[in-house]
Amino acid sequence: MNNPYSLHGFINQVSKKLQQQGFSNAKNEIIWYLESLKVCNREQIYINSIDFNKSIQNIIQIFYNKRIKGIPFQYILKKSTFYGRDFYINEHTLIPRPETELIVSILHNNFFNNALEIGTGSGILSITLSLENIIGEIIATDISSQALEVAKQNIKTFKIENILIHKHNFLTQSLQGKFDLIVSNPPYISNEEYHSLPNSIKNHEPKIALTDKNDGLSFYLRFADILNHIINPGGFFICELGTAKSIVNIKKIFTDKGYQYQILKDLNGDNRILKIIF
Repeated sequence: MNNPYSLHGFINQVSKKLQQQGFSNAKNEIIWYLESLKVCNREQIYINSIDFNKSIQNIIQIFYNKRIKGIPFQYILKKSTFYGRDFYINEHTLIPRPETELIVSILHNNFFNNALEIGTGSGILSITLSLENIIGEIIATDISSQALEVAKQNIKTFKIENILIHKHNFLTQSLQGKFDLIVSNPPYISNEEYHSLPNSIKNHEPKIALTDKNDGLSFYLRFADILNHIINPGGFFICELGTAKSIVNIKKIFTDKGYQYQILKDLNGDNRILKIIF
């Protein structure tokens, strides 16, 4: 790439190349990247008050090289936003989706003394429930040691003291105690559907957090088997649902076990959350 006369001009040049490859928000991404590295801010770019040098050019070139490979923007930044807060993430944790924020919104006018999250990943949901004063204390579990290290870093950043991190295989290991609230965004993509995911997801986000490597129903079957034994009377179970293709099967799993449940839709009108009150 040739070095144009200004930082703004170089950003325009690089972002145009990325846009031609389908990265429609490339210019903002480059600016956010520079801001995250504290190289400069947007205003300095637009008024050309930054001394554009080889070092800055190399930083933008590194961003371009990663993005052109399809690496998601959030992984390059090591940061993603959830419920209005920025959290640290990396390739061992899912990029948080806006749909998952619905879990927090559903629970917002309630308070639970003790809670459990299955599959905490980067810890964003447990941390948000704590910061929003929805829970008194919560155990956040995950099968991935690497993901739990990310969760610990976020807990430290937000100075949270009421979250206990626990490595746990929900499908094979038992749980001790009972809880007032259980929440989960489980791996719900079937092995068949996994191979049809966009490369930006399939090639970069952790497979273990996306699919059960089976039919996508393993976690729902496990929940249906044990919920009655691990939730207190009056307690809530809130779980994110799988793909539209699997909803019928998920409903049948809980119906066959005698549960009365609600299916709640997201802002797109898709069935997104399964809610059970005990």
